[in-house]
Amino acid sequence: IIQSKSKLLKWIPEDKQGYLHFVLGSSHFALKQYEGAVEELGVFIKKERKPTEDVKESLLMTVAAAYHLENKKLLTVATNLFSRLFPDDPKFPKTLFFRVLMSKKEGNEELVERDLLHILEKFSSFEDIEAVKFEWCAYLYRKEKWQDCYDAFEKFIDDYPESSYASAAQRYRLNASIYLVDDPEIVESKDGQ
Repeated sequence: IIQSKSKLLKWIPEDKQGYLHFVLGSSHFALKQYEGAVEELGVFIKKERKPTEDVKESLLMTVAAAYHLENKKLLTVATNLFSRLFPDDPKFPKTLFFRVLMSKKEGNEELVERDLLHILEKFSSFEDIEAVKFEWCAYLYRKEKWQDCYDAFEKFIDDYPESSYASAAQRYRLNASIYLVDDPEIVESKDGQ
């Protein structure tokens, strides 16, 4: 399909070409050709701009491609458009989670916190909630909130003992406990009780 693009565009009437761009974008995405995916899906989304299943899937692929391309601007634009068109859709947190991962790479902890809390509060049945909870615990670790971090990882390990994140969670919890023991404020507050 990708190789036949120019022929197909000649044969298909202009008012019907939007779906071809969707198919081309999906094909590029499946091949991990993210720049081609973004280009074709962008054409489709601009032509449609309606809350349809194909637009939803196009936006999800665009967000994922933008993450892989490390294109923060595109990721933000696609996430915001998804939010406007599908604000309560169960897949919306997926776009936010990609933004969390991008923000984490950039060190934008304020946006990491905001998006993680939004997912945890509004989308507790999100399909990747386990990953979201792990990222929340790791966020607490990076913010050096040792007691909250320790408690969060303790709960995570109890809730997800078979998780692929379990060994990392145990290491984080152990490190947090070491910081707790070494924290003079915590030691003083326990001695004073």
